Amino acid sequence: MQFMQVDLTVLVAYQLSSLSTSQPRVRTLVHREFLSAANRPLLLATTDIRTPKAQQIANSPSVEIAWWLADAQEQFRICGTAYILPSPDFPSPDDPLTGGTGKLGEKEREDVVDAATSLRDSFSKAGLAGNNYDWESKRVETFEAMSGHMRASWARPVPGTTMNSYDTAKEWPESLPKLSEAEGEEKRLVQRAMRNFALVVIDPLVVDHVELGVVPNQRTLYTKKGDEWQAQILVP
Repeated sequence: MQFMQVDLTVLVAYQLSSLSTSQPRVRTLVHREFLSAANRPLLLATTDIRTPKAQQIANSPSVEIAWWLADAQEQFRICGTAYILPSPDFPSPDDPLTGGTGKLGEKEREDVVDAATSLRDSFSKAGLAGNNYDWESKRVETFEAMSGHMRASWARPVPGTTMNSYDTAKEWPESLPKLSEAEGEEKRLVQRAMRNFALVVIDPLVVDHVELGVVPNQRTLYTKKGDEWQAQILVP
């Protein structure tokens, strides 16, 4: 697939759209890596398992990506199935899943935990990259490769919950070391962050590729049929 040849020497991000109960929801997601299993190209991203996108994907795993590469003047629209791998330890029995102004309500907490359980089951049944691939090791490896600032982001209150003041954020950890380097209170915070950290794996089914950097412009639609990809030329 051509989109797996994207230059990743600079940080790249795409817009991921999922479905809530009432409307589409879109957000920017940082692309981490391409993975491949035979004819099954996969896109790897990350998320906080406590975010609404996790519950949305648990309810409806069909997603669409809009990816614009300005330097190359190329656009990819990718329709596929999203899978999220939470930590096997999420949540810990004593974790209150604290929001910005206090604990999540009982119903909200149940929704987060139920979504994580559903996503974990779906991931194990998907057979992504073959049954011998150690996805939990990949999750830990990806977390450890993050910057200290990013690792700290998963140890903060639940994203999207309310705050009384922006000054509240001054109390949050700004940076966290790798687990192997953490001690004392920092180690507890890193362990919390790792519990909230999840992989997002997107299995493409349709890729609409528009090339505006060539004249005449070109547009190709790639559709997955079984284990094969079929290409069809379209009017740009």
